[in-house]
Amino acid sequence: MNCYHHPDRPAVVICPVCGKGLCISCANESTVCRSCIQKKAKSSFNTALRYLIILLLLAIIGYRWDFLGTDTRAESGMSAYFLMSVCTGVYMLLGKLIFTSNTIFIFEAVSYGIFQILGLIFKIVICFAFGLIATPIIILWQIFILIKNFPLIYKRE
Repeated sequence: MNCYHHPDRPAVVICPVCGKGLCISCANESTVCRSCIQKKAKSSFNTALRYLIILLLLAIIGYRWDFLGTDTRAESGMSAYFLMSVCTGVYMLLGKLIFTSNTIFIFEAVSYGIFQILGLIFKIVICFAFGLIATPIIILWQIFILIKNFPLIYKRE
């Protein structure tokens, strides 16, 4: 088997993701081929971008809606931060929901007892509390992912 990128060189490593052969110079960069690295970077970039867009939309909605009833416009950012905190908490604590779906909580057509309702309220409160602390950190992390993966996506062969 020869290298996928250098057909004149013998392959010393096989990409564990796609099975392409890599020569010694390609294997020095990584044991995963460039196209697989680029696919992973593009996926991470798109996920981070989608999450930041959702947080931005929630911030705009919270700022314009101002449902916490603050008296001045200077304090209306609290509604925006509240929505972003709930979103971040749900995203982090309930299994990183896929934001392409139309539902966040899926309920079956059964009656819920008081303990299930209290459990759901407890989960929402915990998600909000976690989101209050984690939202700035998660936003910075998503921006870091965008910056880190941008050159990998648009890197020339």
